[in-house]
Amino acid sequence: MVLFRWKSSLAAFLTAIAGSIALQSVVISPVQANPLTGKDYPLTMSFSTLDRGWNKISVGGQYEMADLIKNWSGLFGQTSFDNTYFTQGQTTRLAGKTYLVAYRVPLEVQPINIMSFATMMYNNGEDMCENFFKTKPLTMDTQVSLALLNLETVGSLNDVMPLDVEAEIAKANERYEQQQQTCDQIAFEAAQTEAKNNLWDLNYGQDSRYYNDNGFYDQIDGTLSSLTEPDTENYTYEISVADDYVFHRRSRTRMGC
Repeated sequence: MVLFRWKSSLAAFLTAIAGSIALQSVVISPVQANPLTGKDYPLTMSFSTLDRGWNKISVGGQYEMADLIKNWSGLFGQTSFDNTYFTQGQTTRLAGKTYLVAYRVPLEVQPINIMSFATMMYNNGEDMCENFFKTKPLTMDTQVSLALLNLETVGSLNDVMPLDVEAEIAKANERYEQQQQTCDQIAFEAAQTEAKNNLWDLNYGQDSRYYNDNGFYDQIDGTLSSLTEPDTENYTYEISVADDYVFHRRSRTRMGC
């Protein structure tokens, strides 16, 4: 009885959404017929096709593993469209199930495994920019892809609001700029940390030499150090010493994020 009432309430909610935007809805010319249903829902469309006849929603209670990992990465500062959908409130039937027809910004193809995650955690966060922050700025030409949301498994439809395409692009690009600034800061701090470590090693070698031989090691082939600002191209720190001594530090280069 509770499930029946929940479904009835959800159906009434979707009917209200569809009715409220019926006068504003645009006719979408199909790119190709959807092979899953045979109906004229295009598989992809440009973001500019969406107008105020569309609603923006967040879905709760229905996740795929990729979505879980990506949402978890939000703890490190990433914000994307992983759980955001755009819909006109239309539904379709497939294999006896009712689906809400929606569109979403596709997930970036980013291989994530235990090794890459461990590397990221122990590499001062530098790999986070490579693995998690490869998002592209949102534009009018961004392609959104078809998503069918099973109404029997969706836990909730949250933050339902009319879609403002221009405002959405502005907010997305602001988040993108913040991510790039975060990457630049991570790269700069990593360069500082590495320079400090190299200087510590060099000092340790000289200190050991002085302790053992009462003198400093004067056969350092050369040193080159540079701490650059985040917006420069690269950071380089190089120390080379003679091969007959215990201390060996070779050239190291860090590219900006």
